[in-house]
Amino acid sequence: MQDESNIFVERNYRLLCNDLNAVVSGVDPVEDYPSDYPLDLLCSRFGLSSIERKILLLSLSNLLVAVDDTVRFEPFDTERFQKSITHSFSEDERPALMMTLSGASSLVRCGLIGIHNVLAEDASVFTIHGFRRVLRFLLGKGDVDLLLHESVRSFEPDRLIFFPDEKKKVTRLNFLCNDQDTAEDVRLFLLSGRSVMRRQRWIESMRMPGMRIVQLSLNHYWRSPPRNLELFKKNLIRECMMLQAPLLITIEERDASAKQIEPIHMENTVLDLIDGNPMPVIVSSSRPFVLSDEGRFRAGRRVLQIAFDAPDIKERTELWSRVLSVNPELQAEASGLAQRFKMTEDQIFVSAEHAEALSVVRSLSEEESPMTIEDIEAACRARNRLNSAKSVKKIETAANWEDLVLPDDHVDRLRELALHLKHADIVHNQWGFAKKGTMGRGIHVLFSGRSGTGKTMAAGVIAKEAGLDLYRIDLAGIVSKYIGETEKNLSLIFDEASNSNAILFFDEADALFGKRSEVKDAKDRYANIEVAYLLQKMEEYEGMTILATNLASNLDDAFRRRLHFMIEFPMPDPALSRKLWKKIFPDNAPVCDDLDYDFLSKELQLSGGSIRNIALNAAVYAASASSNIAMRHVMRAVRREYQKTGRPFGPEDMKQYYEMAMGEVN
Repeated sequence: MQDESNIFVERNYRLLCNDLNAVVSGVDPVEDYPSDYPLDLLCSRFGLSSIERKILLLSLSNLLVAVDDTVRFEPFDTERFQKSITHSFSEDERPALMMTLSGASSLVRCGLIGIHNVLAEDASVFTIHGFRRVLRFLLGKGDVDLLLHESVRSFEPDRLIFFPDEKKKVTRLNFLCNDQDTAEDVRLFLLSGRSVMRRQRWIESMRMPGMRIVQLSLNHYWRSPPRNLELFKKNLIRECMMLQAPLLITIEERDASAKQIEPIHMENTVLDLIDGNPMPVIVSSSRPFVLSDEGRFRAGRRVLQIAFDAPDIKERTELWSRVLSVNPELQAEASGLAQRFKMTEDQIFVSAEHAEALSVVRSLSEEESPMTIEDIEAACRARNRLNSAKSVKKIETAANWEDLVLPDDHVDRLRELALHLKHADIVHNQWGFAKKGTMGRGIHVLFSGRSGTGKTMAAGVIAKEAGLDLYRIDLAGIVSKYIGETEKNLSLIFDEASNSNAILFFDEADALFGKRSEVKDAKDRYANIEVAYLLQKMEEYEGMTILATNLASNLDDAFRRRLHFMIEFPMPDPALSRKLWKKIFPDNAPVCDDLDYDFLSKELQLSGGSIRNIALNAAVYAASASSNIAMRHVMRAVRREYQKTGRPFGPEDMKQYYEMAMGEVN
């Protein structure tokens, strides 16, 4: 049995041949046209007149011969076309014919035919040719032009499931797209939001059943631009009009190609691409794509801006429950995963697939290894990793709450921070506290204290407790002397962090957050702008930001008011210092009984970081001497630490251990 699509193509081919034969012979076609005849559809969509219809058929004669060599048409040339003009067009039609072929017609303007060899002294002598893409459409083959550009594709969106609270908005948007009174005005839709799938659902709601969409990836377009831009635009318009398809322009800013594009250049690129396209245009981007006033005027069409929120905790729980439904034990973790990872639909589905892959790889070395909650957490963190080059470094720690040697009240306050982070979605979103405050949903914390007092370790323990990634921000790497660059770097970091729900740890924060000076020159004014911008991004960020500084006094009052918690990390007192010394050596480390913990904790005022450095150096000295770690190794390491930090080192400081510290290691 012959395939129905082949029957349709053969029927259309026969009708085109009959039509062309009638045009060449100067007679009317004798066969009635079916309602789905592609030539009639194309003439209607491009508004072609009867003269333009004849010219289009004549342009396709050579291509029709190439399809089937049994067709009786001779090779098409200038002389034969001139004869066809004589037979096909009356004297009264000749002026309209010349006007049609001058370039004003949709035939030429939209790339349905090509014209060559128009002589200046005789405009009636020329050749025309057709395009294979047009013929494929007329035969009933509606796929996108393969020669258009690799950044363009045609597709029919899948039917996607909507969340209940989206249906009302979808109904309104569908009305705006398809209502007869408003469709002519609403022609440019600007969609934005982190969730690709949520934008796809709304795009699905914009189209009528069976309608195709022509998609142009702007990221791909920037990486590999077409050689002939004008020809590309003409063919793009032809494709949209032939298929009666909206043009969907996608911009995904996690792609490096989009991050480097200035907003004004991005706007100009989009407006250039949609110029002259009568079909609806949809711009779908992860970040808001906002047209300037000049851009709106240049677009010449009504603009509808729609921003999509990421799924809330209830929706995330539903999504996790759905993807983990095959494993009831893991499905019970859906609520916890939804609270800890503020992910979009697509990120959740990809993370679940990644977690499954991790379990499959592990199964290669184990008899049976089903997917675990640890696999899912690892997949979520890997999916949301920050990529801001060398200015951002991921911090991983093996420490836990028991490793934090701090006053009890400080540990309690740190545990409270972890509780705020764990239950933020419930408190802010489900219980409605987000609507009551003005400082946003994020948690902003200040850790102050001398270097080595445990600020970084505490941040790591909180991140570990919450199951989130911790990133240390190198302020020296993002502050730039060039105007606007610092803000751009900060924006990139916070945008990426919003996708990852990571904890941001700004070390040595007083370098940028210090007291804002009086504005005496342009440099002071710009420095204050940088600080103001950072404060703004902190308030917009829904995760946790931790600012670490050695000198809390350097922070001004306006900045302090934006903080939820301020925790000072003190230098350890003798009791805490003794606890640090006792815990610093691993269980496997061979430690002699001569270590004088009373002297080390009472006489040496050292931070936890310095104690760790001393213990590590002492272990190296002992290993090099093939000895256990003894007091002489520790005292020599103390001497080196004092030298490094510039502290005085003498008999009055080291007392009975001075000679030991100055002696050789053996």
